[in-house]
Amino acid sequence: MSQSPEVIWQVIRNNSCFLRKQRTGTLNSDPNNLWNKNTFRYSSLVNKKSFGLRLKKGNVILSIKTKSDNKPKKAYENVTLVKKGTKKINFRRVVKSIKNIGCRKGYRPDLTLAALARWTKIHRSMLKSKILASKKSSKKAASKKSAASTSTTAQTKLD
Repeated sequence: MSQSPEVIWQVIRNNSCFLRKQRTGTLNSDPNNLWNKNTFRYSSLVNKKSFGLRLKKGNVILSIKTKSDNKPKKAYENVTLVKKGTKKINFRRVVKSIKNIGCRKGYRPDLTLAALARWTKIHRSMLKSKILASKKSSKKAASKKSAASTSTTAQTKLD
């Protein structure tokens, strides 16, 4: 016999391993909670249909809740949208796949905008890390070239 989501929420809202209480309010660190807010709407533990977007070891993973509530291992279907080491990330392709999943017939279209906002933040962070890595490598190469050129000029002056 399954309990209603409202009853489960009344139990979980103040007692959960995902709660993070701060001065600004109570946050939720559930990996499938798109806004990290401790509310009924965004809680993936309570709602039968939910999906989440996260960055794990360089891969962007979309988790979709399936119907198997009593089997935690099979409760989520994970889809890898962007694999680690991908040189060119197609932003629009990922947006299209998020919209297709969020706006399915009878699924949660109210979470689509939150998922798109989360994808934008993840994408920007991935771009920044790639840009910083390329700048560091170019600075190292430039410093090596300048060090090599100064050593050669010093040797020519000695000769």
